[in-house]
Parts: sequence; C-alpha cells; structure tokens
Amino acid sequence: MRSFCRSGVAAAASLLLVTGSAMAQGYGSPTLLPLPPEPVTAAYPRTQPSYTARVYNNDPIAPEPIPAQPESQMTTSPSDQGVTNPTNPNPTAFGSGSAAEGTCNHQTGCGGDWLAPWCGANCCGGGWFGSVGGMVLTRDKPNGFWTSYESTNNFNQIMNTRDADADWRGGGFVSFGKWFCGGCDGTRKGLEFVYFSVSPFRGTSSVFAPDPANGDYVSSTIDMNGPGGPLAFPDGNEVDDYFDNSASQTISRRDQIQNIEINFLNQYWNPGANCQVTWLAGVRWFQFNEDLKYSAIAGASTPTGSNYAAMNFDTTNNLVGFQLGARCDYYVTRRFSVFATPKFGFYGNHMSTTNQVYNGDRSYLYDFHQSTNGVSFLGQIDVGTSYQFTQHWRAFIGYRALAVTGIALSDNQIPHYLAAADELQAINKNGSLILHGGFAGLEFCF
Repeated sequence: MRSFCRSGVAAAASLLLVTGSAMAQGYGSPTLLPLPPEPVTAAYPRTQPSYTARVYNNDPIAPEPIPAQPESQMTTSPSDQGVTNPTNPNPTAFGSGSAAEGTCNHQTGCGGDWLAPWCGANCCGGGWFGSVGGMVLTRDKPNGFWTSYESTNNFNQIMNTRDADADWRGGGFVSFGKWFCGGCDGTRKGLEFVYFSVSPFRGTSSVFAPDPANGDYVSSTIDMNGPGGPLAFPDGNEVDDYFDNSASQTISRRDQIQNIEINFLNQYWNPGANCQVTWLAGVRWFQFNEDLKYSAIAGASTPTGSNYAAMNFDTTNNLVGFQLGARCDYYVTRRFSVFATPKFGFYGNHMSTTNQVYNGDRSYLYDFHQSTNGVSFLGQIDVGTSYQFTQHWRAFIGYRALAVTGIALSDNQIPHYLAAADELQAINKNGSLILHGGFAGLEFCF
C-alpha cells in the first residue's frame, strides 16, 4: 500500500513537470515536440505469478513462470482478516486507562470486546441496547401538620402527619433504545425509552386515649365549630363527637410514583479516552399520587350509628415537560467504570385534589374535587459503577436521588378551621418531594 502511494506521488510529480514545461513555451512560435517519457518501473513487488517470453531467431520460447512470493510475505487487506484489528492482534485482552473498542456492524478496524455507554453506536449487531433491574426507594419526611393532643393537657401534642412516615419500597425499571447513525468513531445519535416505578409507599401512626377512665382522651387540633356552633354531618351527628375526646386517632399514608421518559441521545465515542460523555434531551412524564387519611373513633361521646369518622386528603400531580442531561462514564479499566447521569427539567404540572369529611355511615359533610395547573421543576442524578463481563453484557449498581418542587402534597391540604370550606376547595401547590435509594441491574446490546 505504501509502495502504491509512492508510485502515485512520483507519477503526479512527473505530470506536474511536463505540464509546467508546456505552459512555459507559450503560443507565439512553433516549438519542438517533447520527447516521450520513459516507462516507469513499478516500485512495489508483484504479489501474483506472472510470465515473460524470450525470442530467439524470431522463434518464441515457451514462457517460464516467475516464482511466486512466499505466503508469509504476501499482503492482505483487513477485510481478509475478519474483524481482527491489525494494530490490536489480541482484541479480547482489555488494557487499562481507556474504554475498549469493538466491532461496528461487522466493520473492521474496531477490534476488541467493548460496551460503550448505552452500548455505543451501531455496534453489537443492530445497534439495539437496553437495561433491566430493580431499585429500593423511600421519600423524605413531609412537613408535619399537628392533628392530635392530649385532651386534659392542651400543650401536649401527641401526633402529626409526619409520624405516618413512608417506608422503603421496592420497584423496577426497564429501558431500551437504538443507535441510528455513526461509525466506529465520531458522533452518533440514538433514541431511548425509560420506565420505572416502585410499590406504593405506606406509613401509619395511631394514638390512644391515655386514661379514659379519668376523662383523659385524644382531641383534634382542627377547629370544628362554625358560625352557628359545632359543624354536623347530614345525619345529625356533630363532627367533634368523633374527633374531640376520641378513644383513638389514626393517620395513614399511601404514596405512589410512575415515570416515563423518551430521550434523544448524542454521543461522541472516542475509544482511546478514559472519559466518555453522552448528551440527552427529551420529554418526561412523572406522576406522584398521595392519599392521606385522618380518622377517629368516638370515645366520650356516643354518636348514633357508626362511631367512626374520617377526613381524606388525596392529591395527584401529573408532570409533563422537557429535560436535558448527560451520562458521563469514566473508565478506570476497560471493564470497570464509574458513571454519573444528571438530568434537569422544566414541567407543567396538572394537579387535582379530593378533600372529604364523612363518617362511618357514609354521611358526607364535604366532598370537594378540584384541579389546577402550575409549574414544577424536577432534577435527578444517578451515580454508580459498572463492570463489563462479556462483549454484550455488563452489570451496574448505583444510587439515585430525585427532587421535585411546585407540587400538591396531601399534608398541605388540611385546614386549620373546618368551617372554612374555601380552604378545602383551594389547592396548595408549593410542596416539594425528594425520593432516593439504590438500584442495580444488567445492561445489554444486540
């Protein structure tokens, strides 16, 4: 190949000299014709057998073959050697300090076992990639609303909504996508789909009358009086018959999340670099549902029918918006890497709430349903480590933190004065939420 390139350069130089001489002679008078150029002898060895003939007294002698070169000296093209990279005779031996290379749609020159971030572009066959795994998450403690105090000691508040703290819950995630363009090096683009969810977070807290025999019960901090006196259910029972001087009071919580993303990926894959960065931009839907129930069992009072009453505060947040982010992989060795994936987005949030006050006989004092729109911000970061154990598979483990602002939380919907019905029909939407926990899974390409 080098001999061929030198021959081409020599021929180009000869042509340039001849052209320059002709141009220098001008057009004014006849000139001598240039001598024909001497034949150029090939500067590279022939790799195929050839024949020559000798003539003696005008009688040709049978041609004699020129011996072929030994097979060990013959040159071959990379395509004759499969996917082996001539500069890397042992492609499966990972070194340290940079990401490993790999074959791209059976193209040569990319020798090596490798798995680029999200598998890389057009590699491992058709350019498809994905991951599957599990996670364990919890949420931060909400702002506590004090609901209960000891009836004989108003200063002794004994329960708030934070006591019904959400526990840790398990869930799962799945992602898949495809790279659409790009070769072994350079910029490539792809599309990725992501979904994750966890089982509903649950929390509960209860308090009981300290000494009912001596008139020591549990009472509510919520004022249940109206302009005309105590508020009453349609069946005639007063609300404070249940929530003041109660035998017991309970708060229960149920939270659930859902997440869907569609991201466009842009990556400049550099096989020789330690750090690889893949940029992403896409749309995201994130939903947070919260159901909070505050209930009481009548104690000192004896309402007719059921002795149970409850207040429900249910909220739903549907966030839809645009996000930007990146995945940064740093290869400690060609099999072992650490990564970070930050994302941040701006979202429109459609919020709806259901606020109810009823007793065990299903007699409703309030049953309000309302909705509104707002603006929310959502940020997420994943950090972790991965280990590639085959060309098509690698395992990873990490930590995830997700924060949301500008959402409606159930704790923020509880009114201080039950008679203020307008409070129950307005949505407080300045809440915030943090989810965090661990995850682990497998990434593959095909």
